[in-house]
Amino acid sequence: MSQHNVTDRFIYYEEYDLWYDTEDGHYYKYDHDDAAYIPVGDIDQDEPTTTTDEAVLRMVVLASDVVPRHHLVLVDDHGLTVGRDRSWDQRLRLAEMAVSRFHCQIYFDRQDSEFYLLDTGSQHGTLLNGTRLSAPKSSSAPVRLHDGDIITIASTLLHVHLHPSGLPCDLCSTSTTPTISTYHPEKHAQSDAPSAATAFRSVESDRRQEQERLRTMFLGNTRPSSALYHDRAQDRRRITPKPKPPARPTAKEVPQTDNATSAAVQNVGNQMLQKMGWKQGERLGREGNDAGLLEPISVTPRHSRSGLGASTNIATSDESRRQRDARIAKERYQ
Repeated sequence: MSQHNVTDRFIYYEEYDLWYDTEDGHYYKYDHDDAAYIPVGDIDQDEPTTTTDEAVLRMVVLASDVVPRHHLVLVDDHGLTVGRDRSWDQRLRLAEMAVSRFHCQIYFDRQDSEFYLLDTGSQHGTLLNGTRLSAPKSSSAPVRLHDGDIITIASTLLHVHLHPSGLPCDLCSTSTTPTISTYHPEKHAQSDAPSAATAFRSVESDRRQEQERLRTMFLGNTRPSSALYHDRAQDRRRITPKPKPPARPTAKEVPQTDNATSAAVQNVGNQMLQKMGWKQGERLGREGNDAGLLEPISVTPRHSRSGLGASTNIATSDESRRQRDARIAKERYQ
């Protein structure tokens, strides 16, 4: 839209042949016959307008860390939501942690033809002209928006342009100010497109069905049914009986030797056995164990397997410690 600034107060729009008064916010049309300026209301609907200029509410980004500054956000009668994530509806996405997933909402009331702002229970809140609308995680009551209001959401400041005539000014005109898209079609395209795993399963299922169809066409139904199944394992169990468990081996009797000494010797081992309940003449082990030892194991020296340096005189089990020391000393000095 072409325009020409005549003075600091009035702005002329060549497309509509109108003069805008910045002080009272009204539009005037110059009448050449009467040589006077006549106030006008809304612009004639027969005048050519663009689709984006038909939006009733406009918001200009004054400051933000996530969206470009001095860009325009358009809100029509369908309303607008603000949040951190994408959504299927018209949404202004502010991708920062201070913004909740569903932060606030701007909607149009068709009864009184006004726009309202409400907080939907955000954590860090929504500020309108420096005043917080509600407590943390609590929804607020709808607040009516006016021309010149400042909406603060985290680091983003939005300047509301809601002119009574519906015509845009220099700051909110789409011909001079770039707009921010509030529609995210890539979200729908991504959700509608099948994933790689789903596509692979579909191709594999089609391949198996085609293979089964060709097998039936050329070979017939050759697969055995469940009624013709023959249980061969059951036949083996019926024909071949279960083998008997192996017999438990019996312990061999320990031969008694004539030179075995009696266990009546009062040594440390004999005393330990008596403390455990053993009595003279009983076998070792549990009660009723016929394989237990009744006589001590006889010691048989093996001269052929004696160690290195061993002499021919091998001590027997009946040799005491004193006798052994005397024998070793005698052999040392011989």
